[in-house]
Amino acid sequence: MLKFVLVLAIVGVSAIAAVDILECSEEKTKHSQADKIFVSSCAENSKLCNLKKKTDVNLEVKFTAPENIEKLDNSVHAKLFGIPFPFIGVDGTSVCNKIFKASDGSKSECPLKAGEEYIYKDSFPVQEIYPKVRVQVHWNLLYGNNKSAFCFEIPAKIVS
Repeated sequence: MLKFVLVLAIVGVSAIAAVDILECSEEKTKHSQADKIFVSSCAENSKLCNLKKKTDVNLEVKFTAPENIEKLDNSVHAKLFGIPFPFIGVDGTSVCNKIFKASDGSKSECPLKAGEEYIYKDSFPVQEIYPKVRVQVHWNLLYGNNKSAFCFEIPAKIVS
């Protein structure tokens, strides 16, 4: 289990929170690396993130490209009772237009160069149809033959 620093950004004010973030266990993620992870829905000193229905959750991840990457796609789902349920509109989408250079914040896009640091910025809607339950959010960026640029899981609860 990793401890990462998460940021709660509300009306331009940031608060730091510590939430337990898990490494993904799949073999394809063994060489992936996320340096910093920021999630807007994680409250200060909370053990899980509250995903409020009818809102957007913002995410930023600083990572190092493990090798040259031509195309990068999201694999995002919530695990409920061990069963993965994809996040509608996020899972399976290209993220090449959501990649920025870590050095200066400028837009990068694909292809990514091995060893370079990047920032991935994204958001996803928490749909009103989602049930109010505790879930494990699984977030993975995939390239090539389902190789992982980075992968992590966040304990969360969907709330009204």
